Amino acid sequence: MENEFAWKISVEEIKGNGYNLDIKNPYQEKEKYRDLGKMLAE
Repeated sequence: MENEFAWKISVEEIKGNGYNLDIKNPYQEKEKYRDLGKMLAE
């Protein structure tokens, strides 16, 4: 079962990352950054 909290990756991906298990969530939306000048003007 895959959802926004659990997902599968292949053994090849793990090996390719040097066995680093710090893998980003593929279901997480990209962070949206606002313009600092506009925020300060508000």
